[in-house]
Amino acid sequence: MKKKRKNEQSRTIDRLFYVAPTDIHKDVLFLRSSEAYHASKVLRLKEGDACNAFDGEGNLFRIRISHIVKTHDIQAEIIHTEKISSSNGPFISIAQAMPRKG
Repeated sequence: MKKKRKNEQSRTIDRLFYVAPTDIHKDVLFLRSSEAYHASKVLRLKEGDACNAFDGEGNLFRIRISHIVKTHDIQAEIIHTEKISSSNGPFISIAQAMPRKG
């Protein structure tokens, strides 16, 4: 039996995926193509796993994977929806390092 590290249970990384607004239907959404491949093959997420998705229009979804169709599509139920406001816009810092002489 493999022992878990002390902090392993409390250390969870929420995955974030892009979903097209046209793929959101009431309480269900679909991850397509590269997003579905990355979730199912690279990250090895399975049915019942929870993660996050965003639609690029200010909506953040907490989802649970309900069905995986090979690597092409993932159907997920929407557990929670949150509207993200960007009233101030993104904060960007730019810095330039001075080159060495020589």
